[in-house]
Amino acid sequence: MELAEESANPKSFEHPGHETCGSELCLFQDENSTLKTQLHKCADRDCSTLVFPIHQLNDAVYKNQSTAWPTSSMNCIDISLSPESTEFMAISHVWSDGTGVGISRPGEVNSCLLFYFKQLADQLSCDGIWWDSICIPPERQARRKAISKMHENYALAKHTIIHDTYLLQFDWADDGSAALALILSPWFTRGWTALELSVSNSVKVIFRDPADHSKQVIKDLDDDILARNGSFSKLGHIVATAVISRLRKKEPSISDLLMIMRTR
Repeated sequence: MELAEESANPKSFEHPGHETCGSELCLFQDENSTLKTQLHKCADRDCSTLVFPIHQLNDAVYKNQSTAWPTSSMNCIDISLSPESTEFMAISHVWSDGTGVGISRPGEVNSCLLFYFKQLADQLSCDGIWWDSICIPPERQARRKAISKMHENYALAKHTIIHDTYLLQFDWADDGSAALALILSPWFTRGWTALELSVSNSVKVIFRDPADHSKQVIKDLDDDILARNGSFSKLGHIVATAVISRLRKKEPSISDLLMIMRTR
């Protein structure tokens, strides 16, 4: 936390609602994310829900076909896995933000949240979305197989996009603060997301637009966020880059996982 305090705006790194948490203990670390109400992106929080035919995923898994849903079918009455997506976007997130299934029925998602992700996919020129909330099959054996190979979807994705509510409330700045915010985010404390990061080829992160807080900006992890070799960077930026780089392009070790899962 000393690195955050040395930044130009230390308060921007604070986690709203965690004022009573300490550096060694977060009071929300045992929160059951499966009981979370699914996130709304619409202001009224009263949008309709869409139900994906997740039974189609069973056959796709057994046939080793893609389980990413084509964005073209999301505007149709009958959502389908056909035509198969070839350049899909994989969503890396934490269920505690409300982006998981939560208390909803399997395959059921808030339409505003789905079309928010679809818009991101369109921006990144992707023709499909892989999101664990709607891409894991219901049948027991198929589900087990899909979960055991879940990380492969991030390796095959055209882009992996990191969605974290904390980062969505953090103003983007080209000063290294984004890298520090990333390692202080809830997203960076999960073993699953560490694996997703390690196998992803292209990683995008969503931040708040500093010029208009009603908008967001998408930044590339390697090109925009991490410190570059040979460039002058602040100490916090260099340290954050080193921590994140430990998980890039390789399988995370036990020490790497312990490092990121340690409570802040």
